[in-house]
Amino acid sequence: MDIEGALRRYILDELLLLIGTRIRQLYDDQKPIAEETLEQQHGLLVRRAPVTLTAWQLSDLAYLAILHTHDFASRMPSREDLVELMNLFHERDGRVGSAWFEGLSGEDATMGFTLGFSQKQFWYQELHRIRAEFNRQVEILEVLSPCAFPNLGLDSICQEATGFDLRTFRKLAFALYAVGGRNTDLTHFSFDRRSGKLDEAITTANVHRLMDFYTADYRQIRQSPLAENAFFAWPIVRTATNRRIAVNEYFLARKIADGPYWILRDHFMSLPNRSDQETFVRHFGKLFDLYFEELLKYYFPRDSFRRVAEIPGRRNADWILQYHDWTFIIELKSAFIPLAVRRNYPDPAAIRAYLPKLSDGIRQLDATAADIGDHDHVLKILVHYEPLFVSDGVLRPLAIRDCSKELVSQERVFFSDLEDIESLFQVMYDAPTVAQAILRGKLDLETRDDGAARGREFHQVIQRNTEPEVNRFVHHHIDHYSKYIFPDGARGGELNDAEIAGT
Repeated sequence: MDIEGALRRYILDELLLLIGTRIRQLYDDQKPIAEETLEQQHGLLVRRAPVTLTAWQLSDLAYLAILHTHDFASRMPSREDLVELMNLFHERDGRVGSAWFEGLSGEDATMGFTLGFSQKQFWYQELHRIRAEFNRQVEILEVLSPCAFPNLGLDSICQEATGFDLRTFRKLAFALYAVGGRNTDLTHFSFDRRSGKLDEAITTANVHRLMDFYTADYRQIRQSPLAENAFFAWPIVRTATNRRIAVNEYFLARKIADGPYWILRDHFMSLPNRSDQETFVRHFGKLFDLYFEELLKYYFPRDSFRRVAEIPGRRNADWILQYHDWTFIIELKSAFIPLAVRRNYPDPAAIRAYLPKLSDGIRQLDATAADIGDHDHVLKILVHYEPLFVSDGVLRPLAIRDCSKELVSQERVFFSDLEDIESLFQVMYDAPTVAQAILRGKLDLETRDDGAARGREFHQVIQRNTEPEVNRFVHHHIDHYSKYIFPDGARGGELNDAEIAGT
């Protein structure tokens, strides 16, 4: 039997509850991959085979279930049934993957699969990124934005869209996450009196109101152009029997960090005027620049870095940093990759549509390098806000190729996500000798002509030279996460994921 036929046998809301609970268990264990045993009767023999369960595939299975079954089917699913369904899912995925690969050129297949695979899966295995992203976004949207752009009115926009200002919204997101950390079925829940001691806004009614914002019914999910990524927008599903099922705990946790960003962005994108639509994206880029300036000030003397002067009619890079005998030319890019890329088998056209943003940054780096004098100790680094995981090994060569005829030099151009550059700066501050080895190692990889992308990302080179350290700038200097629920500092520094889930 194929998986579509198998899914039709099961009561949908019960199957979603089973899937959501299993994903929540993987989240709690901080191991998004598990192995179960499938037992199948063959005559008098029972055959046992291992079946891999992953959080992202279980989430996709939930989406397929919504497409192919309903709440009034006849069979109650068991844990063993879930293992059998996942085995059928793997068989289906193999067929889908084979068909996808057959229709693409070698380059498109490599680019699409590598980027899609990493965007789909890697962050599930790196939950520390949620806490780091929370700190960054609070700093950018709630600390820097009111000072730099007081008339932008982000609080009032969030209030209009959700009924809550930014800070209250995040506190309620914490509360919803805490509820979802204990229960997959969120149909009925309430807070006791202790919740009011945390914040008077944390009430059962307010959390229900926020939950509605992140809830979609079957029709919405079936019709969404996001397909299986619909859970990114709506991690909670309203069933035909009016139950509320938290299908994907990982996506629910992400709302603590990036929920307000997407609310604000969607507000501006809904405006009728094209210029107004781009307002938030432009301002977020400028706020990213201010955030990066804070980062530079934290690790380096003020006279070692400078913002590149704007020249009318020209687009240059953003920053120049002098470090010993190295010169870093840095260009910042805040654009997010489309959700259409965050799947195992994405449309390569969606990736190629994103590449011009990166090529544009390369041109800016090249122009600034030509102005100051390009030499062996000049490193040109495009820093993208969002983690792309394989940007230097996979995307950089493609982006350089697209603009190569316009460049003075293609040498010593690198891509890095924000977390990698934060880690590099910390090593440069703490251990200059190790930093020199990292930079020389990165250049050595660049001179190799083996075409291998593996091991080229900055975090990989850093890890080959030193043990990873806690990101001090994010987790100590701007540590909003540990102070958000306990602003008086009584529990500052002690708040962790387990305590949030038990709040």
